[in-house]
Amino acid sequence: MKPAAEERPTVEVTREDQDDINAYALLVQRRSEQMEALARMKNLLELHADASDEVSLLDDSEVVQYVVGDVFLFTPASAAATKLEEKKSTLTADVSKATAALAEVEGEVARLKAKLYSKFGGSIQLEGEPE
Repeated sequence: MKPAAEERPTVEVTREDQDDINAYALLVQRRSEQMEALARMKNLLELHADASDEVSLLDDSEVVQYVVGDVFLFTPASAAATKLEEKKSTLTADVSKATAALAEVEGEVARLKAKLYSKFGGSIQLEGEPE
């Protein structure tokens, strides 16, 4: 009986194949970074939505602290609510863009994965596949 390593058919790895493998690795890394960034954006959007809900419960003439960078400003609740809504709309647009970019990267990862597995079959183990 032959060991498992000898039973696999030998497939020649061309320069194009190596470029595809390298591109796959880079795309998997980019996908991971984009997923982390998207999670942070969604968390920030949720925090702004919660803050907006809290400010909406206040009387418009009440003064609240609004943070800009490292500074807290005292501003009327109505002005803070407007700023929070603007920030939420900006974050929503950013989340949409990041989601589209992530989908594009995932499509390219799937294309390369299919191409590499069709050529190498079980002879290749691609790292970074989602759990």
